[in-house]
Amino acid sequence: MRTTLLALTALAVVLTGAPAHVQAQSRTTSAIRGFVYGTNEAPLVGATVTVRQTDTGAERTGLTNQQGAFLLLLLAPGGPYTLTIQHLGYSQSAVEQIQLPVGETYTLEVYLAEQAVELAGIDVAVDRATIFTPTQIGPATRLTERVLDATPVLSRDITQLAVLSPLVRTTESGGFSVAGQNDRYNAILVDGLVSKDMFGLTAGGVPGGQAGAKLIPIDAVAQYEILIAPFDVRLSGFTGGVMNAVTRSGTNDWRV
Repeated sequence: MRTTLLALTALAVVLTGAPAHVQAQSRTTSAIRGFVYGTNEAPLVGATVTVRQTDTGAERTGLTNQQGAFLLLLLAPGGPYTLTIQHLGYSQSAVEQIQLPVGETYTLEVYLAEQAVELAGIDVAVDRATIFTPTQIGPATRLTERVLDATPVLSRDITQLAVLSPLVRTTESGGFSVAGQNDRYNAILVDGLVSKDMFGLTAGGVPGGQAGAKLIPIDAVAQYEILIAPFDVRLSGFTGGVMNAVTRSGTNDWRV
């Protein structure tokens, strides 16, 4: 009987002391809650609220909600604190010498007066981008003479160079579809002259394509480009792409 009484007494002490211990742990900080109003006592949304402890310089910032309310938690008890409220178009307001009791919430209401604000001018400096030039007339793939010399083409056909463009694919008939268009809608230019099969009889789109003839030797090409939907008035008569080849010019040096 004595043992049972001691056990019940100890249990009562534990149950009585536990809430006090938890309560003491939770009452170690303070908070500031308030409402910010503007003209005609309308709530100010998005006002910046900053609380600063004068002794330590520690700051905490918050914004007001749709009701103009704000809540700053986990503040060290004591003070003094300075509360600053700012909103564009209104005068700044500050509340100083705020002392926060431990475990308590300091509540206040702040009213801001309208004030004209002169915004500083903005200087915009723009440098011309070197990657954009008047010569760029749309999506294009350009191959220089150096690239042509280093590109292996087994058929030695300049039209095969078109597949180096990411928008060109080979069709089942052996032609080239540019941006999904039929291969008969392409334009093939050599030194500015149209060099395509005007009747659409060959799959490759070049004269003599049925007999396996090549347009010009690939070694005679200096530069090659594939243009997709160019907005150049000098190019017309197609709805697919333009395969433009420029031949090399002669020199006084003997080349093997």
